[in-house]
Amino acid sequence: APGAAAGGAGGGVGVKPNALPSLRVGGTPAEIGRAHGLLMADAIAFKVNEDPGMQAIRAYVAHNASGAAAFASLKANAAAAFPSMMQELGGVADGSGQALDDILMLNMQEELGPLATPHGG
Repeated sequence: APGAAAGGAGGGVGVKPNALPSLRVGGTPAEIGRAHGLLMADAIAFKVNEDPGMQAIRAYVAHNASGAAAFASLKANAAAAFPSMMQELGGVADGSGQALDDILMLNMQEELGPLATPHGG
């Protein structure tokens, strides 16, 4: 689809100083997500692999039965309520080369973060 891939017609990244990047992509939800993942792969990889909050969430989900259950419930609820969003996040995972569960955890930080670090630590 036009604009669905990085560098495609209408696709690209615009960055203003001290601002989040602005992405212009198009296509199906999965194509949009893939373009997002391709364009932001380095930033996504950094967030997944280096961010302390994300590391706490990953450990909570991987090593705590309550964390695994909370994440599974959030995933199931998101898939039922927001199927297009889940297709887009699958595309982000594909485009960025990251695991889908890591992309989902990134997008569920507000819900999982307080559980993973209940004392703000």
